[in-house]
Amino acid sequence: MDKKMTFVFGTAFVLVVLFFVYILVPKDFSNKNEVDNNLAKNNNQATSTENNIIENTQQVVVTKTQEDLVSLTTLDLSAVTMENIDEEITTEDILDIYEVSGPTGKTLIKMPQHRTIVLSPDKRFVVMDSESNDFAFRLFDTATGKFLNKMSLKTEEDKNKDHGLYWWSPDGKYLAFTMSGGTVMADLVIYDIYNNSYKNILTSSFMMCADRCISEVPFWSLDSKYIAIVEHGRDNFGDYTHTSISVYDLAGEKVTESEQIYLGDTTTMFRLAWDENNKLTYSYLSYTEDGEDFVLDQPVVLDYNKLK
Repeated sequence: MDKKMTFVFGTAFVLVVLFFVYILVPKDFSNKNEVDNNLAKNNNQATSTENNIIENTQQVVVTKTQEDLVSLTTLDLSAVTMENIDEEITTEDILDIYEVSGPTGKTLIKMPQHRTIVLSPDKRFVVMDSESNDFAFRLFDTATGKFLNKMSLKTEEDKNKDHGLYWWSPDGKYLAFTMSGGTVMADLVIYDIYNNSYKNILTSSFMMCADRCISEVPFWSLDSKYIAIVEHGRDNFGDYTHTSISVYDLAGEKVTESEQIYLGDTTTMFRLAWDENNKLTYSYLSYTEDGEDFVLDQPVVLDYNKLK
């Protein structure tokens, strides 16, 4: 019995000693600490990447006023692309998400659906509707990756006007579009990108005004020197009397006007086309009692000697 008690107490003593040795002797946790540090580092990197994505997204959504002037670039922009890659549904709107790939990388632009956004022919700029009532439109410069607010509208009357589609000149240096406030007249705007200046020409190109005012579309000549636009004559009662085509230069001066091309009515839509010799044709789609009438490529009679 004494031997058994001695064995039990001896075993217990050894276990107690080993327990205290385990606790008191320093241990090397460097591997574990290294693993924990790596995990923390990876988590921080992931968080940083996520924050960068959020920051970049906010950068393109929030309107920011930046420098007004831009300069010519020697960069090769032929590989620049813009495509609609996705959409986002918010509580207020459905947003189209565009991805612009250029020298500065990829930039996401979120725009409410049915808003205008167009890449210039030389791929230098993307024009889009402004989110601020103080500006008519914004530009994204693919060469620098910067957003620019353009054409400040200084009157409440102008701020309330609807604008038509943005049309780039073939050389990418000018924008043309129309603005209308619900009258029988419309402003033709010619904007000079590199000089940050514009001409505002009052025309009779207005067509109709229902949910939104619509004007005729300006058409650029292939050499980017002239803009042709359809204008409509009205009588004292506001009814259409005739339709003609006017040609304006970059200074906003009317260079020449065609002979009457059509009596016109509120259901007639026109399309113009320039050839390499600065000659114009027109086509139109008219809705009649018998259905649709589509007439193609009719010559425009005007004084072409005035187009140098």
